[in-house]
Amino acid sequence: MVKYIIKRLAMGIVTLFFLVTVTFFLTRLMPGSPFETDNISPAILASLEEHYGLDKPVEEQYVLYLRELLQGSLGISYKKSNVSVNDLIKDGFPVTLKLGLISFGIALVVGTVIGVWMSVTKSEAVRGWLLAGSTVFISIPGFVLAIVLMLVFGSELKVLPVIFDGSFASYILPVTALAVYPIAEVSRLVHSSYDDAMNQDYVTMARAKGISKKRVMFLHVLKNALLPLITVSGPMLAFQITGSFVVESIFTIPGIGKEFVNSVNNRDYTVIMGLTIFVGAIIILANLLSDIICAMVDPRIKLGKS
Repeated sequence: MVKYIIKRLAMGIVTLFFLVTVTFFLTRLMPGSPFETDNISPAILASLEEHYGLDKPVEEQYVLYLRELLQGSLGISYKKSNVSVNDLIKDGFPVTLKLGLISFGIALVVGTVIGVWMSVTKSEAVRGWLLAGSTVFISIPGFVLAIVLMLVFGSELKVLPVIFDGSFASYILPVTALAVYPIAEVSRLVHSSYDDAMNQDYVTMARAKGISKKRVMFLHVLKNALLPLITVSGPMLAFQITGSFVVESIFTIPGIGKEFVNSVNNRDYTVIMGLTIFVGAIIILANLLSDIICAMVDPRIKLGKS
């Protein structure tokens, strides 16, 4: 397993390198300058670009950025004076992480319950409604649902706050907007894997040995049915953390998502780069973690041979 982890980490570093390279040159292709405004003179604009090294050839800028990156520095924001990208992540990520973990936990629990319910219910009507609901909600983007929830429960009914203030109530709408899609995805995945597990030979043998139906369903079937869910949990967790960017902007949540959206609008190159690298690292580590957990749960998986 150690050899596999080292191999995956090496692949992750190579992936991050390509991500850094592609993102760097794409930001430089963005039209205009980070300091360009309607009331700034050409002389001041040139002075600012010289101060931040934007007057140098793009290849030289790239080398200088890599040197800073290897020293652990993600640079200084062009729009926030003397504020480093490291500090922006340090201040904003705890909020984004909390929001992502809450929605992720809710999605796993509720989605699993609904998926098992779809498999064990004897009512075709109930199964049909649950399947239809999961199909509908899996097709609705989170930011669209966020706007709908804001309009209905914030503007019309006025029962929940639409501006995030850190209170329990202010978490309800953004968490709901983030959790609905993965709930639908998890429920469909668990439903499919649970049905497959129920048709396996070990279930028939267990029942033939006199093991109770409930014991078979929850001790044997559910354990094997959840393996595909564990496989996708890593990417799903990364998506919950990074997919909150637009939702954070809608509800004015002070996380890294809001900073990322603002940095794109403001052409703040260093913030775009820093947050992209940070998010990429999260996705790589989350995928690695899910693979390791799968191997621990199912001994049949041999990571060293992957």
